[in-house]
Amino acid sequence: MFAKSKQAGFVAVLLIAAVCLGAVVLPPNTTARAAAAGAVLPPAVIVEVDSTEDWQAVTTGPVKPQIAVLSVDASLQIGDIATVEQAIEALDGILPAFYVRTDEEAVALGTYCKNRNLWDAYVVSDEPSLVAAAKSAAGFLYGVVDCRGGNGSLADTVFAVNACGARTAWIDSTDKSTVEYLQYRWLNVWNDGAEDAVLSGVNGVVTEQVAVVATYLSMLPAGTVLRNPMPRKRRAIRKAFRYSTTFSKQSRETAKC
Repeated sequence: MFAKSKQAGFVAVLLIAAVCLGAVVLPPNTTARAAAAGAVLPPAVIVEVDSTEDWQAVTTGPVKPQIAVLSVDASLQIGDIATVEQAIEALDGILPAFYVRTDEEAVALGTYCKNRNLWDAYVVSDEPSLVAAAKSAAGFLYGVVDCRGGNGSLADTVFAVNACGARTAWIDSTDKSTVEYLQYRWLNVWNDGAEDAVLSGVNGVVTEQVAVVATYLSMLPAGTVLRNPMPRKRRAIRKAFRYSTTFSKQSRETAKC
């Protein structure tokens, strides 16, 4: 069952300490997905690349994340690290998530992905309109809205993500009830953290400690459920959250945008 108790949190701290002290080491060239094979509905392990050091850790480190977040400019250059084309080749199976901050970057990225027929990639932005701009050129891109630091309500988050055609909200909170609120409204959830993020039941954990999180996942008892399965019937969702018919109608119309 989902680990909710203080005891589970204490165990998590002990496991993380063991990893950091070198008492537990994963085999080299392990992927985060393979490390989490014993858990049920584990999160993807994601790393945000901000420097050449981060890039080296992603491409040559002993444990591979599942997704790498890369800031791209309008010339399809990722800082002084590489071009988008070079990055895709170097990632070798790690999914790229391209962070855009301007219309020019969004359009250039979308056009590139469409021309290259690049399906397994994400577009990320703190501006929903930029996610929409990239997806207007390449509708198959996975959209992620960076909602960290926002002051809006959770309902605002749902509307913003739906309006631009994205399916994922990147949030600050590791509170399980917050995560479930968004998931029960058909959104995937990313957040920053380590064991606290894993235990919150998110779909993706953004961390600098890829090996630590992967090792923690590998040490969970087989069959540990980290995320509640989604109910598939609308009635079940209404019963669970009792949201109003008005809210439901607004959500459906927003999703059509």
